[in-house]
Amino acid sequence: MKARRARAWLLTIVRNTYYMGLRDGCLERAEVAFDEELHGGAGELEGAAATLGADPASALLSRDAGGAVNSALDRLPAAFREIVILKEMDDLSYKQIAEIAGAPICTVMSRLARGRKLLLDDLKHYAHGG
Repeated sequence: MKARRARAWLLTIVRNTYYMGLRDGCLERAEVAFDEELHGGAGELEGAAATLGADPASALLSRDAGGAVNSALDRLPAAFREIVILKEMDDLSYKQIAEIAGAPICTVMSRLARGRKLLLDDLKHYAHGG
């Protein structure tokens, strides 16, 4: 339980710092050098090659679908995107998300439902080739 509280507390700090940076105009896109030890190495590449070798078509479809989901998430309004990511990717509770976002639980639930619907609608266009 303490680990989940610490995680929510840390995410609140990260979120607030990000929004203060946006507000103050301090955030700039910085170039970050790729560090192979930090960001992945040969073992990761070998795993990807093995996946591609096993079934290239499914690997390509999986990668393409992941890109479509990321693009759809990017197109969500920020308020919905934040809630969807905190719930679906970080697996936080409604209470934790409410603390991080500084919003009532009912607002979190509403934004999550609406964000999921917007995401689904966007991905339906992808699935139909549009």
